[in-house]
Amino acid sequence: MKTTRLVALAAVLCAGVALPASAAWDRIGSLQFSPRNDHETTYGNFGGRVESLSLRARNLPVACNDVTATFGDGMTRSVFHGVLTPGRDVTIDLPGQSRLVRRLDFNCRALAPRPATVDIAADVGR
Repeated sequence: MKTTRLVALAAVLCAGVALPASAAWDRIGSLQFSPRNDHETTYGNFGGRVESLSLRARNLPVACNDVTATFGDGMTRSVFHGVLTPGRDVTIDLPGQSRLVRRLDFNCRALAPRPATVDIAADVGR
């Protein structure tokens, strides 16, 4: 009986820890990048305050010199630089009061001789 209670308590605690990690991701859009240095901008109606962003290279690796977010109050912040690996999500947390994202600016290029696609998703307010 005592073992059953411990197992049940452990299951409840594990479920409580896992719930905040499961975000409701809203797809914002996709961008394509060529092998030469590109500057693409996506504007978005993110539907509210953004807790975090997710970037995923769909078909080929993408190198980003900089991804910058412009917030509702006009402030800008570099939120990512590095390589996006195909099929792997890069999650970007947006702490602070200014989470109303107005636009994202990308300075990225494909690391292959043909265009690469990056999918953008947002976790909009809890």
